This record gives sequence, C-alpha cells and structure tokens, in this order.
Amino acid sequence: SDTIDLLGMMVTDGSEDDVIASFGGGTTLLAPGSYAVIVDSEYAGEYGIPADAIIVTLSNSNLGNGLSVKDEVTLFDTDDESLVDAMVYPFNPGNGLSIERIAMSGVIDSASNWVASTCGSGSSPGADNCVSSGSSGATESLYDLVFTEIMSNPLDENTGEFVEIYNN
Repeated sequence: SDTIDLLGMMVTDGSEDDVIASFGGGTTLLAPGSYAVIVDSEYAGEYGIPADAIIVTLSNSNLGNGLSVKDEVTLFDTDDESLVDAMVYPFNPGNGLSIERIAMSGVIDSASNWVASTCGSGSSPGADNCVSSGSSGATESLYDLVFTEIMSNPLDENTGEFVEIYNN
C-alpha cells in the first residue's frame, strides 16, 4: 500500500547494470496499483503510454546493453544487492511482441507464467496486460514490485525496448 521510489534501483540484463533515473524530469514515485515503464532515454512517445503510468529511464542511454530475447532481466533495490524481482525465463515471442506475465500469485517466476502478448498492437506498456484476466496486479503477490511486461524485440528498433513494473 506504499508509494515506492524507483530512483536508484538497478536493472540488469546480465551484460550491463543500469540505474533507474527520472525521464524528462518526471517522477520516479510509483503509487500502489500503478505501472512504471522503463524506456531508453531517447524515447519519443512511440508507444502511447497512458498518462497514469510513470515513465522512467536508466542512467545509461539504453536498456542494458540492448535487451535481447535471450536476456534475463533483474531488478535490485538501491543497495544493488537485494533482489526485488526477476524475469528468468527469456524466450522469443516474435518480432514486435512483448512478453507478459499472466498471473501475480502462486509461483509467479515460472516459465509457464510468461507468454507472448495477445494485444492487437503487440504490447500494452503502462496498462493491464492483454493475456491476464483483469488487471495484471489484480491478485496479491508476495512481491511489492514485479515485472509485468518486457519488449526486447520491437518491430522498429527506433521505437525502442521497454520493461514494465507494477507496484503491487
């Protein structure tokens, strides 16, 4: 039930560690029941992220060393040691499709809990996932912050990659 400040948390794709920073001078405070979308610093609105989601970036100019469909993505607290969440079941959903977490309860870190987006646009950054029934965070999780969607292979590389976090 707390607002969580993402500033200074670390995201890694296994090849490079990056620190979450403000995007365009915006907030890094993620309210309960809200989404944050981590984008490249060059993001120019290509995804149409809803106004109620916050947009953050990384201290590096891009996500990791460029996300790959083979990358595990991990989020650490500001101490760079305390694991917050991880997506450790990478797969290729296809060009222009994100991977979405299906459920937020039970064994959430399992290969069967990640599938290719079923959204007509191929992704839903900053909004409820298309593959789940209702909100991505509709059920309680043991974790406060969870990855809910990752785009590592956009149709247009200029659109950029993103990682979505939900404050459960």
